[in-house]
Amino acid sequence: YHFTSILAPKRFSRGLSYACGSIATFSWIAIDAAATLLGAQMLLSIISFYLPSYVPEAWHYFLVYQAIHLVLFLYNLFALVKTPWVHNLGLLLTLCAFVVITITCLARSEKRSSEYVWATLDNNTGWPSGVTFLTGLATPAFMYAGLDASMHLAEECTEPEKTVPRALMATILIGFITGFAFSIAMCYGIQDLDSLVSTTMPIYELWRQATRSDTAATAFLATSLTIIFFAVNAIIQTSSHLIWAFGRDNGLICSKQLSLMHASLGVPVWALIVEEVVVIICGCIYLGSTAAFNALINTAVILQIISFAIPCALLLLRGRSERFLAKGRWFCIPGWLGWVCNGIVVVYAVIELVFFDLPTSIPTTGSSMNYTCAVLATMAVFSGINWLVYARKHYKGPRIDLSS
Repeated sequence: YHFTSILAPKRFSRGLSYACGSIATFSWIAIDAAATLLGAQMLLSIISFYLPSYVPEAWHYFLVYQAIHLVLFLYNLFALVKTPWVHNLGLLLTLCAFVVITITCLARSEKRSSEYVWATLDNNTGWPSGVTFLTGLATPAFMYAGLDASMHLAEECTEPEKTVPRALMATILIGFITGFAFSIAMCYGIQDLDSLVSTTMPIYELWRQATRSDTAATAFLATSLTIIFFAVNAIIQTSSHLIWAFGRDNGLICSKQLSLMHASLGVPVWALIVEEVVVIICGCIYLGSTAAFNALINTAVILQIISFAIPCALLLLRGRSERFLAKGRWFCIPGWLGWVCNGIVVVYAVIELVFFDLPTSIPTTGSSMNYTCAVLATMAVFSGINWLVYARKHYKGPRIDLSS
């Protein structure tokens, strides 16, 4: 939203940057809720596999969800500033897990044919294949959820003009290489597709099929659960800093409190508390309706790409002028490539906004309907109320002096 505030015409700057900031904040809350629930699902999947008589109920997921997030909230509050190396440990564990799981599955599986992997489309959704492909992009799109994390933590690093672009490009490069290789390797290991889609944790069943070992699959899932803890820990840090920054710019009710950085703890305590409370409330949604919670998760990638598309569209409207993109900046790509990248982001945002709101299969029922539109509308209402009650009078939007 800083970019939006700077790039937008002065007349629209406050409104557009506030909208972008609200969208980004909601997206990070949704990412947090999604990752935390995934951890709960992983843990209960392991338990239910080894205790066949145990059937997890919605409130079981709710309690584990709350426990995971509470523990990591407390860690962020009291320990993360003293142990920043945990992020490096999480990255190392993730890369090691990728290598071990990929090689093991390829070595142990009774591999499907290349024709099945590369040329077969199993479409039982009721949609045409093109629509199925576009709606199915929601899952791989989540791989890059949180891509902008380094931008929200720019004030925490040295030489952000160099560090942030490096982090962004490294995330894209590592994510593409590992994500593509992992996905293809797993496709070769699929033996029974129907059994995958009928479970709450398809990857667990896939690993059992690929490795032909319950123990190996469980070890892989336990490792993934550990990685989820590292991920949620980082998500809480990022989302709380986003709330803190938005509060510092007077974009939220109680901005005076939200903008405070605790002197001794070195963290935005009130922003952390607000983030924790909102994620707790999101967990309550799961108790009431899993379909509504799934819609909340789906908004994460939609809102994220919209928050990227707004400044990209403004940059295109500004003609990618040197007034905003100085020649001497550290990270610089050819002008034509910048136009292409910005254009792709805007087009892809429109595609996501349309197709990610569609149900994944038709005909639909009350439980299979995609309620993403309803969740987006609810978020818009809360954002509008905050604007009318507080931000309309107090929010100014960050600006910089471009004359120099």
